[in-house]
Amino acid sequence: SEDDYELTVVVSPTSPPTDPPSPSPSDGPSPSPSDPPSPSPSDPPSPLPSDAPSPSPTVPEQCMVNVDMTCVDDDGTDCDDIPTPEKQCDTSDVITFTYTAETCDESFNSQDDTCEDIGRGPSISARIECRDSEMNILSDSSVVVGDRVTLFLIDLPTADSISCEIKNRDDKVEQTLVIDTTALNLKDTFGSIQLESCDKQSCFVPITYTYNIMNIGDTPMEVTTVMRTRGTSMVDLIGIVEDRNVEVGESTVAREIKELDVCVNVDEETRIRVEADPPQGIPCFSEDDYEL
Repeated sequence: SEDDYELTVVVSPTSPPTDPPSPSPSDGPSPSPSDPPSPSPSDPPSPLPSDAPSPSPTVPEQCMVNVDMTCVDDDGTDCDDIPTPEKQCDTSDVITFTYTAETCDESFNSQDDTCEDIGRGPSISARIECRDSEMNILSDSSVVVGDRVTLFLIDLPTADSISCEIKNRDDKVEQTLVIDTTALNLKDTFGSIQLESCDKQSCFVPITYTYNIMNIGDTPMEVTTVMRTRGTSMVDLIGIVEDRNVEVGESTVAREIKELDVCVNVDEETRIRVEADPPQGIPCFSEDDYEL
């Protein structure tokens, strides 16, 4: 017999669309190869010993000298400030003349003197013989130009007038003079002699030039030259330097004594140049000047 057959298809209802399922967790990708990890920090390695730094160049010791010149009289008065004495002589107990070898034509004084040249007149060298009014010898001196003759007339009333003979080396008279000693003035000239002083009144004043030499460098030094120039005269005074070897900061000195004629106008410059040598290195020098 023919049987009926029924096929029944059951269709489940369709669910609405949903997000795709999340992928299951998985390990992350393997890291790419990398540098090995840095070591943990550590103290830096000690630096290798190095050569000591080169010393900076040293400045060589330098020779430096300074010279300072002064000029004073025995009282410490600066030579430019020494006063001129009164020209008229107050007294004439002790009088001094300078021999000049001039003729009677060169006489210059305020009195009516007597002067006579015999022959050509006085020579460069002479013998001067002076007497008082009673012909007592007051002086008998051998001189050359520039020398001085001093007459002592103390308590001699007969010396108010004196007579002098100027003789040559053969004892021959070349000039005769008669001088009134009661009317004298400094710088009076009688033929070949000139009055320079009467008692305390004097044209010539002792003065001292002092050359102070100081080591202002940084090395010892030896003073080698102390050249003094005055007019046409040039003299090395190294022989009168007290100590030629001078340490740093110390000084030495040279002194020169002369006479200043304060009765005449003076225009005279003195220059000094000092040279010194250090043990090593370059010599040094210094200069100074003083003008009267």
